[in-house]
This record gives sequence, structure tokens and C-alpha cells, in this order.
Amino acid sequence: MELRQVRYFIALSETLNFTHAAKACNITQPTLTNSIRKLEEEMGGPLVHRERANTHLTQLGQMVLPFLVQVYESSCAASRLAQEISDGERVPLNFGVSDVVRKSALLGPLKNACALSDGLEIHVEGGSDSDLLDSLKEGALHMALVEEIAAYPDRIRFFPVYKERFLVLMTEQDPLAAQSSVSLKQLVEHPWIELVGSSAHAKLISALRELDGEFTPRHRATRSTETQVLCQAEVGLTMVGDHEETIPGLITRPLADLELTRYVGLAEARGRPVSSTVQSFSRLLRAQSFAPDDVIDDKMASGSGRTRGSASPNTDLTKPSEPTPKALETGINQAPEP
Repeated sequence: MELRQVRYFIALSETLNFTHAAKACNITQPTLTNSIRKLEEEMGGPLVHRERANTHLTQLGQMVLPFLVQVYESSCAASRLAQEISDGERVPLNFGVSDVVRKSALLGPLKNACALSDGLEIHVEGGSDSDLLDSLKEGALHMALVEEIAAYPDRIRFFPVYKERFLVLMTEQDPLAAQSSVSLKQLVEHPWIELVGSSAHAKLISALRELDGEFTPRHRATRSTETQVLCQAEVGLTMVGDHEETIPGLITRPLADLELTRYVGLAEARGRPVSSTVQSFSRLLRAQSFAPDDVIDDKMASGSGRTRGSASPNTDLTKPSEPTPKALETGINQAPEP
């Protein structure tokens, strides 16, 4: 079935006249008649009753018409979109943001990316690291902000954006909240909420089993937001990154005798061509990198129970740094790294 055959049939369904339909399609009547016959052969039956003064669609023609209209309109829309993208009138930017990423890290790059292209169309997909990387590999996303451990080194490039350490998460009413830190010995005595697939959680559980060979996490969740909900319900304790956004009413405390850290950064598919605007957004994110090698301060943030980064301005994720003009120029003119 060819698209032009569909177009001729739609025109005929609107005019119910072969001569008028041929004129509307700017073709000869024999050409339209032959195309309709070929379409009927492919559909397996007549689509039109050919009567001189009463041409009308058969039952089969009436049934397939809505589907053929949808096929034709979708094809036309896809062609228009492709042309608009080719002409630079529409520039799609599809990126994923892991649950663990502090969303304020995107503010500066998003503002600058919008300034680079009037036709920018942004699609943001949230979810777990594994789900986002699957979408990235399948081509549904241009890039994703995820934890480094989740990236596939053979197919994914990873650029660190910031480093954070893990803190124990609890409710404000938990007895441990009165302490400045929490020991492993104390954690063994509390129900634990495990984030499935997290290497940091696996390391902590291993350390707890060295103290108590029978220690087993009581609760499990596949997304960080779900572990927080369970924690808020007071079913146990869990861990989050010190830059990770938390549910109101929950506070964090550092581990006294174990330090667990992770890098969060930008994942991109290797060797995949992207638009200059997507390249620019990627470089805008990396240009404001939050100093992954900074030493994280052990002081507790005043009144919040959260630790923050070093004194460098770029480590405060609530105030992402503005990229320099040189960074913008680099983002626009350079191709992605191999």
C-alpha cells in the first residue's frame, strides 16, 4: 500500500466522484481509478460501489476509512516535523532525570539552552537509573542524569557532575535524630529499607552483616522516592545522597564509622549523532560541574540535619553556576566527544 493510494481514496470518499477526486489530487481520472483498484486488491475487497449517479463506499470502505485517514495524517505530520527539525524550526531535547538527582542542577542549563534555540521542545522523563538508561539505549532520550554505577561503559559515556556522600534518613521524631551521627551498631538494631540495585546500600548491608551475621533488610523498594515514603511511614531507616531532595519531615544524619559516596552525572550514548542544541545543553551541564573532587564538609547544616559541600559556590546545588561565554561558545561549536 502506497501513501498516494491512501490520499486518492480519502479524496474519493470526500467527493464520491472520480472526476472531482482526480481534479482535487491534480491527477488524471484513469490514474486515480487504477490506484483505487490496486488499493482494493491489497485490502481484499471493493472499497467503492461504482455507480454513475450514486458512487458510495462499501461497508469495507467505510470500515477502513478512519484507519487510512489516521495513517495519512500521521505520515503528513511526521513529514512536517522532519522538515521543521531539518530547518531548525523545531528542536527536540529529550533527557531523563533520575530520582536521586537534585533538580535545581538543571535550572541554569535549561535557561541557557532555551536562549540558544527559539524552537526548543523539551521533554523530561523521570524514573529509576535503569529505566532511564534503557530509554537512552533505545534512542528515546538524548541524555540522562544518573548515578555513575548504573552506566554501561561499553555503550554509555559518563561525565561526572557532582559527588555526594550517603546519609542515614529518618523522621524528625526518631530517637536517633537527637544525635549528630549514627553508628553501624545502632543501625543493626533498626529495621532497614533497602534500595534495590544500589551499590552503596549493598556495601552498607555487607558492613552491617559483619556486625550481625543474621542482619537482613526488612523492607525493599526499587526507587529512592519509594524508600523515602516508607521511611516517612516510620517502618524503618534508609539512605539518601546528601544533595538528594527529601520529603518534608525527614532529616539526615551522617554515618559515624563508614563513608559511602557516589558520583552523579551525565550519561550519553556513544557515537549517536545529535543536534547542535543537544550538544550545547550537554556542555552547559558539564560547564557548571559541581566540583566532583571537592571534599564534603562534615559539619551539619544549621537546623536542617543535612550536610553540604565545601565552601566552593559551585557545590551549592540550589544555586547552579552560570556558564561562561566561553563555555557557551564551546557548547555550540564542538561535536560530542567520542
